[in-house]
Amino acid sequence: MSTDTPGIDPLEALRAPRDPACDVFLTGPVFLDIIFTGLDSAPVRGTESWARGMGSSPGGVANMATA
Repeated sequence: MSTDTPGIDPLEALRAPRDPACDVFLTGPVFLDIIFTGLDSAPVRGTESWARGMGSSPGGVANMATA
């Protein structure tokens, strides 16, 4: 791993000196998806829906990076 790219490289032991600097390069917007759980029904426009739980996850191009 080069010194100008700090971080952890889990594949460092498998890399050869002439390998490219990155494995995957993605461009595009990154979103923060908010996931509501425990809804009694699908949301209806113009009404309130109460959720029993909530989570968050990276979305957008971040999903492509993990796929």
